[in-house]
Amino acid sequence: MNLTNLEILNKIKEIYRDEEFVNIKWTDLFYLKKGVWVSSNIDDIAKIAEFLKINENSYIVDLGSGDGRVCFVFSLFGAKIDGIEYNLSFINLSNRIKKHLASYFDTSKVNFIHKDFLDHNLSKYDILFYFISGSFDERNLKLKLLKEMKNKAKLIVYGRSIPTIKKKFSEFKEIKIPKSISYFCRIYYK
Repeated sequence: MNLTNLEILNKIKEIYRDEEFVNIKWTDLFYLKKGVWVSSNIDDIAKIAEFLKINENSYIVDLGSGDGRVCFVFSLFGAKIDGIEYNLSFINLSNRIKKHLASYFDTSKVNFIHKDFLDHNLSKYDILFYFISGSFDERNLKLKLLKEMKNKAKLIVYGRSIPTIKKKFSEFKEIKIPKSISYFCRIYYK
C-alpha cells in the first residue's frame, strides 16, 4: 500500500483515537513508578521532525516512550529510533501498535526497549526526546545528559508549559523553534 506521509500520519492519529484498540482513555494522566506519562500531540511531533529535518540519517531516542507515538512519527520521516520505557504495559502496547502500523509503512527502524532510561547509554544518539516529568529523577537525568550527550546532539524537551524549565536545562544552549507547536517545546544542545 503506497500512502503519502500525511495519509500515514492520519492513520497513526486514527489508531491512537481508537480507545478500544489501545485500551487507554487519552484524557488519563498516568503516574507511574518512574515518572508521569501524558500523551504527546502527534501534529507537534511532525512539526518538530520537519523543523529538525529528521531523515534516514537521524538516530533518535525517546526517553520514556510511553505508547510509542513519538517513535512512530519520527520513524515516518526516516529516522532510526529507540523508545526506552520502564512500564511493560506500554512496551506491549507500543509493540502491538507497531505491528498494526507495519501494514502502512516500514516500522523496522522502531525499537522498543524495556528499561529505565537512566540505565541506558545515550552517547550514540543524534536527537534525544524527553517529555517533561517523564522522570521523577530529573536531576540525575540532567547530569546523565551532560555527561553522555555527544557534541551537536539535540535534546528536545516537550510537554505542558513549565515556567522553571530554563533553570532545569540552563547548562545547555537553546535553539529557537517555530511558535506553531501547541505544547511547550524547547530544543537544546551542548
